[in-house]
Amino acid sequence: MRWIFFTVIFVGTARADVRLAKVFTSGMVLQQEMTIRIWGWADAGENVSVEFNGKSAAAVADAQGKWRVELPAMKADGAAHTLS
Repeated sequence: MRWIFFTVIFVGTARADVRLAKVFTSGMVLQQEMTIRIWGWADAGENVSVEFNGKSAAAVADAQGKWRVELPAMKADGAAHTLS
């Protein structure tokens, strides 16, 4: 079975406290050919954008500060990728 590896780099802005769920860590492995769901917390109403392996998605944090995005399934390539 082949896997997709990625490194987490998350840059917050001065105005927002954007956080990923603790499950997202540096060196994490994702299952190939499955939708990639990424979630976390931010200030209510904050715009959040996520980029990974040339794909991107955006969301707005709800009233409780929760946000979630989905990226399309990807083939494994054995390379490290950065989530930002």
